[in-house]
Order: sequence, then C-alpha cells, then structure tokens
Amino acid sequence: MKSDSRKTKAELIQELEALRAKVDALEPGVSDSAGEGDEAGCDCGPSQFHTMFEEHGAIMYVVDPDTLCVLEANKAAREFYGYSAAAFRSLRLSELNVQGEDAVRKNIQSWWGRGHGHIQVQHRLASGDIRDVEIRSSAVDMDGTKRLFAIVADITDRVLAEEELKTF
Repeated sequence: MKSDSRKTKAELIQELEALRAKVDALEPGVSDSAGEGDEAGCDCGPSQFHTMFEEHGAIMYVVDPDTLCVLEANKAAREFYGYSAAAFRSLRLSELNVQGEDAVRKNIQSWWGRGHGHIQVQHRLASGDIRDVEIRSSAVDMDGTKRLFAIVADITDRVLAEEELKTF
C-alpha cells in the first residue's frame, strides 16, 4: 500500500502537464526565441513552426533514432493513439510498433542513409487496438542532432478492403 506522501505515476504526469502549461502561459516562446525568421527564407519563427506541427491534422511525431524515445507528438497523434502529451513522451517507438524493437531498428537503418523512408506496419493504440499504418519518415536536424520525423496515415480500412477483395 502506498503512503499518503507518495504520488502515483498518473498523478505525477498530470502535475507535470499542469506545470508545463503554467510555464507556457507565463513565458510563451522562451525556448523559441533564437533564430526567429531563419526557416527556409520565410518570416516564420520556431514558435510558428511548432504551432503548425501541433495543430496540423496529420498524425506526426518526432523520435530519437538512438533510443527510440518519442520526443514530441502532435495533437492528431495524441488523439489517434489515445495518449496524453506526457504519456506519449514516455513511450518508445518500439512500444507502438507490434513488431518490436529489433524490427523498428532494422527499418530505421534500412532508410537512414537515404534520409527518408516509407513503410507499412501495425501500431498498437493505448486502448490495445491494432491499426495498420503507413509511415513516411525523414531524418531532420534539430539543434544539431538528427531526429526521426514521422507522418502517419491510418490505412486500416484500406487494408481490410484489399483483403476483402482478395476473397472474390
């Protein structure tokens, strides 16, 4: 039995999210102030790019290719997979992919030298449901470190329709 002074993991995650929201409200764009306007010759700074990433309807996330840790997931990804922002950041890509870590690492290695890749796999949602997904990935530089940027499309209905067609 836990002592009254110890918090559960869920309570800590909720507290962390609340603290992040407070910091963002007090100091918007603090971490985004360097290099404003440098992206691709436009007047958009990092905070605008983060807003586009966060609010875009496509399922997107950023992963550390060495640790497979999810560093950031946009709103569409959180809604699709069923995880909060904090819970998503505690995940590893190998926890989403039903094939496991070895297969994930092999897939990343197969396209990393080209800087981009395309794959169809199955991912597990927070609910435990399995979905067929198509992932388009790119190697991106974030503060001098290579990261995996992924855009995901749920193709479960298409896969089911293709399987149904095979029975005719």
